[in-house]
Parts: sequence; C-alpha cells; structure tokens
Amino acid sequence: MKKAHRANRGADAAPGPAGVGVLEAATLSPETHSSWMEEATNTLDALRKLAPNWDSYGAEPPGQDALHRAHEVLEALDAMRFRPDRVAASAEGGVAIAFVREQRYADVECYNSGEILAVTSDGRGRPEVWEVAPNEIGRTLDRIRDHIDG
Repeated sequence: MKKAHRANRGADAAPGPAGVGVLEAATLSPETHSSWMEEATNTLDALRKLAPNWDSYGAEPPGQDALHRAHEVLEALDAMRFRPDRVAASAEGGVAIAFVREQRYADVECYNSGEILAVTSDGRGRPEVWEVAPNEIGRTLDRIRDHIDG
C-alpha cells in the first residue's frame, strides 16, 4: 500500500490535516452543481500537462489511469451532488480530490499505480486510511460525505 501521507513539500503545497501533501491545482468555487463539475474537469485537463518533477521534489505527473479514475470519482460526486473543495496533483503521483469542513478533512487519491486510497481525519486523532476497490467508489464517497457532514 502506498504512503497515504507525506510531509508537505515547499510553499506551494496545500496543507491538509495529518500532513497530506498535494499541490493545490484548483480550489473549487462554491458555485452551482454543474459549474463545479466543469471547473473540476478543466482542472483534470490542466493536470494532464504537468511535467515530471512538477513539484521540484521528483513527483510524477498524474498518468492516464489516475486521471481516468479521478474522472470516475468526480462523476460519482456529481451524481451525488457532493462537491469537493479541491482537485489537485498528488505528490505521490496521481490525483487527489479533497473535502474540508471546519476540522474535518477527507480525500480520495487516485494513484498512477492504479491504487485508490481514501482518508478521513477529524483533526484530533489518527486519520483513518483505507484502500478503495474501483467497485467501492460509491460506498467510499458515502462514507466520506457522512464524515464531512458530521
């Protein structure tokens, strides 16, 4: 299993609870349902253009499989009418889709390896991290929504 948490890297890293390090590619605006999806899809398109070492620490850009899985996650979120707060390249090589409400944090990371990990944190205890099978994306997003909506 990939490391779900890596220390933040540099000033451009968007800090999340428990040291989840992702470069902030887009913080989605709190607009209507369809416009956030268009904005998130545009972000995925922009992530396709990242070069190797995009973070100056050797991170690989998101690959086709990671981008495809991330798009599947976004489509599921769109169907649920559950808007993420951020879509970004992961320092681990892939795409991170993050949610933040007060002290509660969650993300789904779709890695270049094909692996999908999810994490939830309340900002107090240890974060909960689990591997997600492609056929479990809906259940995982329900679990994340329950956590975020607290």
